[in-house]
Amino acid sequence: MTLRVIAPDELDDSRTLCENRFTMLHYQAAGAVPRSNEIFSAILTACEGGRMLGELEQQFFALDPMVVRTAAFSLVLDCDLHCPTLAERALGPHSCLVTR
Repeated sequence: MTLRVIAPDELDDSRTLCENRFTMLHYQAAGAVPRSNEIFSAILTACEGGRMLGELEQQFFALDPMVVRTAAFSLVLDCDLHCPTLAERALGPHSCLVTR
């Protein structure tokens, strides 16, 4: 995990963006998925053309949705995936994820 120091004058993020970051961090803290797990590369491949979170969970129906979300959110936090509406809308099944 990379530690990032944020100066007080940089704290101009929207409330929604802050809440979404906290949500993603909660998933990471509650359900750690080993980075060596194949799910990360599979999610990146699935999101190449853009995919909604709900669609991603359906695509990987054999896995617990918590695992899919945790892996996807880890990729967003690591900047491997991009969620264009992260600062504007609460994370949910309609959140779009796209590879960078």
